[in-house]
Amino acid sequence: MVKNLVTVVIVNYNSGEMLLKCIKQVFSSTIPVRVIISDNASSDDSLSLLSRSYTGNPDLFIHKNHANIGFSAANNAVYPMIDTPFILYLNPDCFINERTIEHLLQVMDDYPDAGMTGCLVTNLDGTEQAGCRGLTPTPTRVFNQMFKLGKIFPNNSRFSGYLLSAKALPNHPIEVELISGSCMFVRKKVIDEIGLLDAKYFLYCEDYDWFYRVLKGGWKIIFTPHTKVTHVKSYSTKQIPLRVLWYKAKGMWRYHNKFFKNNSSFFTTLLVRVGILCRLVALSNIYLSKKLWKAINKPIKLSIKD
Repeated sequence: MVKNLVTVVIVNYNSGEMLLKCIKQVFSSTIPVRVIISDNASSDDSLSLLSRSYTGNPDLFIHKNHANIGFSAANNAVYPMIDTPFILYLNPDCFINERTIEHLLQVMDDYPDAGMTGCLVTNLDGTEQAGCRGLTPTPTRVFNQMFKLGKIFPNNSRFSGYLLSAKALPNHPIEVELISGSCMFVRKKVIDEIGLLDAKYFLYCEDYDWFYRVLKGGWKIIFTPHTKVTHVKSYSTKQIPLRVLWYKAKGMWRYHNKFFKNNSSFFTTLLVRVGILCRLVALSNIYLSKKLWKAINKPIKLSIKD
């Protein structure tokens, strides 16, 4: 393989030692890579840890953004620095194995009409993460997914959601419409054709937007089960759970307004919007209730003076 056939782009925001572990796995790859870190003004020691460990490494570049500009904008900011034909967009809390990139390159070689490739993404316990293979999140599928109608009516495809993780894992690469945004292997040529990530998404659903544009551009998206990455989900965002819930709701709202508002019935659009708002309110209340319960039941330490 040609040196620097692949650039790995990682957006960092207070990822701590997790970033260092991620980079270590990337540089153990059987395929030589360039790595670009797009840092969103982290306030922790993640960059200093990285600098100490990889000082003088010619294949590691750190780009510092002036603020936390969001996932899409941070990825877009470093795109002019990329001159390799393939790009792996990887979350800092993802761990690949040494042959992951090699496998993804092979899939691209086997499927020349593939614009993107994704692989099996697992939790720490080895179980498959729900979002690593699926179909386009149309309004109907999103509504079905939100209210788990597929489980209530398992034999009726009209009530199916957009995630395919409940189905048996295939034994060969398959064509899908959605892969995990935590690990996206992309042809640079495709990005030059369809455009960069939509920076109006701050966090979440920007990948859905991209997948939709890839497919509309005439390219395929391939999921391969032959390699996997481990994803420590939401490591950087766990400190701001309410804000994350808001970003998810806002992202899904924008995604559906952008692509489906004009070709969906008023009733379908209304159901999806109500579903998004209900989910936001319900999960926010659950989080706040748990936080309040912990505060109420927190042991009180008494200081007794002689």
